[in-house]
Amino acid sequence: MTIDNEEQTGPLNKTDEAILDVMSDGRRYTAGLLAELIDADRAYVNARLALLAKLDYLDRVHKGLYVRQDSTNN
Repeated sequence: MTIDNEEQTGPLNKTDEAILDVMSDGRRYTAGLLAELIDADRAYVNARLALLAKLDYLDRVHKGLYVRQDSTNN
């Protein structure tokens, strides 16, 4: 799956949606792994992870390690 960084689907863009979709399994992810899984630039994914955490979609559990907020109670 190749993500176009410019396409928006409401408040979140397609990269954000792809990140949240992959992270729906409740596992913890790094930007590098997510970038590989969704075929996107690691630096861009890292920036989107920080934004998604700021918007309370994700929790930053450790430096560079994120989990979906709705998965932290699993």
